[in-house]
Amino acid sequence: MENPKYKALFDYLTHISQQYQLQICILDYQGVTTRDHEFANMLHPFLLHRNPYCLYIKQSNKRLFDRCLCRKDVAEKGEKLKQPFYGMCYAGVEEFVVPIFHHDELVLTIFAGAFRTRQKTALYRMKKIAKAHNLSYETMLEHYYSSLSPEAVQPELINSLLSIAAQYLTYIFTDAVSQFPPSSVNVKKNTHSDHILIHALEYIHNNYCEQIFVAQISEHCHCSESYINHMFKNKMGVTLNHYMNQLRIDRAKKYLIEADAPIKEIAMNVGFNDPNYFSKVFNDLSGCSPTQYRNKA
Repeated sequence: MENPKYKALFDYLTHISQQYQLQICILDYQGVTTRDHEFANMLHPFLLHRNPYCLYIKQSNKRLFDRCLCRKDVAEKGEKLKQPFYGMCYAGVEEFVVPIFHHDELVLTIFAGAFRTRQKTALYRMKKIAKAHNLSYETMLEHYYSSLSPEAVQPELINSLLSIAAQYLTYIFTDAVSQFPPSSVNVKKNTHSDHILIHALEYIHNNYCEQIFVAQISEHCHCSESYINHMFKNKMGVTLNHYMNQLRIDRAKKYLIEADAPIKEIAMNVGFNDPNYFSKVFNDLSGCSPTQYRNKA
């Protein structure tokens, strides 16, 4: 059962991102919202920068990955200004930034972009990164021009749109704090494991229909397999394998209700090569077989 308050926020962010061609990202400096598994599951598409240029930079090496995750410069500027602003990151990406405070402390930030209106400055920064980290400047240019918009949305419009999301997030954060006492939350800013969790979730949701190995996820997140396993179990309350199976079974249930495809075909569509194993996992997690579930629907 989807949480209606998270569904409403997801639908709103989806609408404005599609309507105005915005790439929206929510950054939690406290690691509170990601303690809520429902929030992390439903809002994961909006919990990391997903445009190809940003992904290319982050996946190039661990140093750049860590730098993109932390965004300490944005936190410092948000705390200083205490109001929305427009800026460019170290890699040349321009975004609107909306800082969100709780008891005068910066807790969340909404990013909305991604634009390339100041190309001269951006290209200079890109050349520095390419040289310092031995990256292909030509590949960076390709991603930069193909995934960033040459025109920014009008500030008045975007501030109006994002203020609604910010207010909603303020309520969600306040509610999350009431659920998770300070002793249970890592209040260190820019908690690295929370950002890694979001990248792991994104990888899983994008690839669940194929066979996924922990080694692939750990490589994607620039960390060890043991760290990924331990971190995921600690934050999500279940193992990686259990989470992936549950995701696949949830998708399979939709297929069973909405389509007349054979069980074997549905199993393949959600990442199970063996239909017998699919039926076993389905029964273990749902308490009935795929056929029984379809007949009940």
